[in-house]
Amino acid sequence: MSAFDLARLRALSAATIGNPTALERPAALVGRALQRAGSDVVLARHIEAPSATDLEVATSELPDSALVALGLCVGLAWADRDHHPYPGSPISLTAVTAAARAMKITDAASRHIIGAIRHVLAQSRLLDVDGDVVRLGPVIAAWSEADLEAFRRNLDALPAPTGASS
Repeated sequence: MSAFDLARLRALSAATIGNPTALERPAALVGRALQRAGSDVVLARHIEAPSATDLEVATSELPDSALVALGLCVGLAWADRDHHPYPGSPISLTAVTAAARAMKITDAASRHIIGAIRHVLAQSRLLDVDGDVVRLGPVIAAWSEADLEAFRRNLDALPAPTGASS
């Protein structure tokens, strides 16, 4: 495995790798750790790696509609919030729209949310979309406990998981 393979994995966000152990050392050298996500492998931040803030690296941010869409999808799919959300439960775009409407999000804004799911979040591999079915994507498997704590601190803003009683 070469630096090219590592760069390819980073660019793709997730990929099926024949022998992922060969990438463990090169990944650790750049502050990353390999994390299985179903049949794919993703690059997660190594537990000992400094954060982007510590490195003074500017990170990219999702548009507001994509952030709201991601919060809705994670909230609906994350059944056991004491554990990691990946892979989560499959949800429907109809359930996402209903959760948005319950939060007083207008029909017009809901269309932007569905567009963000189908395009921005699917292309970034945060979500996998197949017709009307949405699943948490392999990139979410790489979320650290710190990432999850940010969600847990704001659970009141997330919709209840699909099938949960209120």
